[in-house]
Amino acid sequence: MIAKSIKGRNTKGFIQSILAVGVSTPISLNFQFNPTKIQETRAVKYNFSEAQGQVLPLAQFGMIEPTTLSFNLFFHADRRINDIGLSEELTKLRSIMLPRKLSRLTYYEQAQPHKYKLYLGGYGVFTGVVNSLDISTVEYHKTTLVPINMTAAMEFTIVSSSFAEDTSFLTDMTGGRG
Repeated sequence: MIAKSIKGRNTKGFIQSILAVGVSTPISLNFQFNPTKIQETRAVKYNFSEAQGQVLPLAQFGMIEPTTLSFNLFFHADRRINDIGLSEELTKLRSIMLPRKLSRLTYYEQAQPHKYKLYLGGYGVFTGVVNSLDISTVEYHKTTLVPINMTAAMEFTIVSSSFAEDTSFLTDMTGGRG
């Protein structure tokens, strides 16, 4: 499934903030190209029990550690259609890591990061937070310095959205086993 086209560019995935109470404008960023490499990292925490005279400890399942997805996004302005560059995409990328509000922050609003829906086509749809973002401008307009070609390395941690969605996600992830 290809997402909506923006300024004549094809988009093949997107990340969109999940609106919170008091937040009126969602952050939405469409990806032009699928990431070339998606790295998924998962771990399990085990509790080990030991008893007197036992040769090896017994392992008991403790919990699933957070799952992180790491990938690179690629953005390129199309000069054939008189594209003005990637200033809009750059602004959205910069705002991904900001807190929900920039004025009159209460403690709760400071502690709550933006949650996002990450759509990666057939790879999956995920709810989570952005841990890190590294933006690299590869090429820019020579007089205005507006990016024409850039990449963004993103690390995304999958977080709980609701009990029903978490159960559905884990069922899909394990292929129905368990």
